[in-house]
Amino acid sequence: MRWGWTVGAGLDYAFTNNWFTGIEYRYSQYDAKTFVYPIPILNLGFVGFKQELSTNQVTARIGYKF
Repeated sequence: MRWGWTVGAGLDYAFTNNWFTGIEYRYSQYDAKTFVYPIPILNLGFVGFKQELSTNQVTARIGYKF
């Protein structure tokens, strides 16, 4: 599990009384995590990397209201 935050915006448009469309954008960013692994061959020490995770999401929709 990672903690993070998200921000976004969207827009809907009804082009008749029953049909509508929309688009939405969302950006999410999560906590960075560091991984360190030992290299057991010839005591070469450790290797590590930092993972930073973020996402961009765009969603489009069309719908019908009954």
